[in-house]
Amino acid sequence: MATLKEKVQLLRGLIDGEIAYTGPFYVQVNPTNLCNLQCQGCRYHSSKTRGLSPTVGDMRYMPLELVEQLCEELLAVGTREATICGEGESLLYPNWFDMVSAFKSAGLYVQLFTNGTLLDESTASLLLDSGLDVLNVSMWATSSDEYAKCYPGTDPVNFGKALDGIEAVTRLKAERQARRPTVILTGPLNRHNYKSIARRISLAHERGCNGVRFAPFMDMGGEFASDAVPLEETDTMCEELADSKTLIESLSLSHNLDEALLRFGLGREVWRHVPCYACWFYAHISFDGQVRPCGSCPIPMGNLNESSFESIWNGPEYRAFRANGRTSSGLVSLQQQCDCSWCCHYKDSYKVQRIYRWIAPLLGRIA
Repeated sequence: MATLKEKVQLLRGLIDGEIAYTGPFYVQVNPTNLCNLQCQGCRYHSSKTRGLSPTVGDMRYMPLELVEQLCEELLAVGTREATICGEGESLLYPNWFDMVSAFKSAGLYVQLFTNGTLLDESTASLLLDSGLDVLNVSMWATSSDEYAKCYPGTDPVNFGKALDGIEAVTRLKAERQARRPTVILTGPLNRHNYKSIARRISLAHERGCNGVRFAPFMDMGGEFASDAVPLEETDTMCEELADSKTLIESLSLSHNLDEALLRFGLGREVWRHVPCYACWFYAHISFDGQVRPCGSCPIPMGNLNESSFESIWNGPEYRAFRANGRTSSGLVSLQQQCDCSWCCHYKDSYKVQRIYRWIAPLLGRIA
């Protein structure tokens, strides 16, 4: 939650038009582009896509020295939260423990996403020792059969491994009477799993999770449209999501149902409903040092191996992107490079829009 001062500074930047007077409230950091799965719909590792994401040179991991540099620079601009996630499996990064520890030492709230297949007793112990705040386990399936469809070419035995890994973490938490990390079972709803909403909730409860999260399946500009929830079934699915609230809360699980239902209601072209304000409160940092406005936009804002984060944050590339992102015509032009469908930053963008839309007309702008 942004402080009043941060909100005022963000608004000041919007009034200026291009310069951000506060750093990003949260960042996503991708430690590696290597993965051990082929999720059906992954822009980097699905068998339908071109494979590993582009890199600078032969780099595959974020150097620990760059992590330490990043911690100092994020602290200087006032960032308070880091999410470790992105182009690969976070636990394949050999320095993931040091990364979490460094972010925590810098005073950041830290989340980590994993597919769960590498969780075991040893990793569970390290996760608790690291001080991690939230462990998000991305689980697209609720059975071995669903797993085979959502992760084609992957041994379905990984389904059981991931569930056992989750239980290893939650069991150790109970033994240590530890409050952290909060364990969340999360994943998109697609053609293969949208009829198993209740089962996903039950799995989260059975394995000792603290919450469950739902999201739309990202079809990557239509490339994976055949794996999306059938359009004629969307209303029925949303009704089931809404009805599941009673079950979730009876099991004392946290959830994001209101956000997920709004996201499904707005549809894949959510960018037509609100300007892009993500470039004012968020940054996406790749393992090779590239800084981008978000994970679905390949436009480089700068590289941490060449410039400081602070200079990139208000550099010419970011300023031009902010100017484009707050106008309808600018957003249309960005669609030529960025995939803004099912935008995951819509919630925070809407919060900004609720205030800025009253100010924009006074500045001769349309919001």
